[in-house]
Amino acid sequence: YDERALTKKAIEYFGITNKYLINTVSNIINPAFKTRLFRFLMKNILFRKFAINNPEYLELMAHSIRQVDREKSAVFYYFTRAGAYYQLACETCHPSKVFCADELFMMLAASIAWRDKGNITPPTQFFKTVPLPNILIFVECPAEICLQRQEKRGRISVEAEWVTDKITAQENWIQICENVVRAADEQGINIIKTRSTQSIPEVVEEINNRINYVR
Repeated sequence: YDERALTKKAIEYFGITNKYLINTVSNIINPAFKTRLFRFLMKNILFRKFAINNPEYLELMAHSIRQVDREKSAVFYYFTRAGAYYQLACETCHPSKVFCADELFMMLAASIAWRDKGNITPPTQFFKTVPLPNILIFVECPAEICLQRQEKRGRISVEAEWVTDKITAQENWIQICENVVRAADEQGINIIKTRSTQSIPEVVEEINNRINYVR
């Protein structure tokens, strides 16, 4: 999320109008406080607004939480976060700008499937309920390389209580993501696939060219 947008929403919420206090609020925000502040805003403002505008989203959230076999609280969090991120973008993103998010509704679909033993493909109702992107970028990467990069970062995404083999888990996660991409393609979303085994400049150039072609 954008720090300036977050600060603006905090200022609006607390009714701060004094310019000195506005500058103070902007300057004191540190990463830890910013995280707590966003969670507060997410719960009390942004997600509430999103839910009012998208009442069927709450039904989808309740259904998904009942459906998954693991980490129901995590599913609840990802639903609220995705809705809050989207609402923040709606209120702060200028019409001339392109809103780009790496953890929104398509990632939410994958997160649900990851925690559901029997359903690794998002249902059609999911795509009928959530706001859909114009473009979905899918970065392909072999499971072994992906795990190596995660280990270097010190955070392995597929580590969980039910995981006994990381490679198998990573392969399952890749399959889930591919299923989401396939389902998104069937909904008419423009899909851009690229390989993370290329250099960063090559990936950026390829994505930019494909986006310009789509637009």
